[in-house]
Amino acid sequence: GSYLGPGGEALAAKGGEPVRATRAPWRKENKADEEARELEGQSYLRPAQQALEAGQWEAVRTTLEPWLKQNKGDAEARALVCESYYRPGAAALSQGDWPVARTALAALNAYEASYKDAFELERQSYLRPAQQALEAGQWEAVRTTLEPWLKQNKGDGRALELCLLHISQT
Repeated sequence: GSYLGPGGEALAAKGGEPVRATRAPWRKENKADEEARELEGQSYLRPAQQALEAGQWEAVRTTLEPWLKQNKGDAEARALVCESYYRPGAAALSQGDWPVARTALAALNAYEASYKDAFELERQSYLRPAQQALEAGQWEAVRTTLEPWLKQNKGDGRALELCLLHISQT
């Protein structure tokens, strides 16, 4: 048997003597491996992309989970998973469905903390209903809405301000 030495030359297994062999067969195998890996990746990415476009958020994640276990650095796959949380979270936020928005955006922020404006959108899923409660004079609702957010984000000035307004009104 032989193996590649530090300079890339083939070395005999016993004596370490250089063996006259070209590296071309190694390159062909590597190229074939790369092509196979690319095809395998596409077998996960394409169905996940289709699921994303169809709004099947959970299907995106379950399709890509096995691939990402072996290929954590696949940016395209990670972006699809992020979008599977971001899109329903942003849509729920725009519709005022605060619990759904919080769930999706918190999951996204736990998965990929710096994805787009997900942190700010999650923050808004607490601030907007708290502001509405404040304007309606529902002081207790202000507190109960903001408490979970402030437990995790103690330095959020706007949330603290709304809490202080709640305190001053009670």
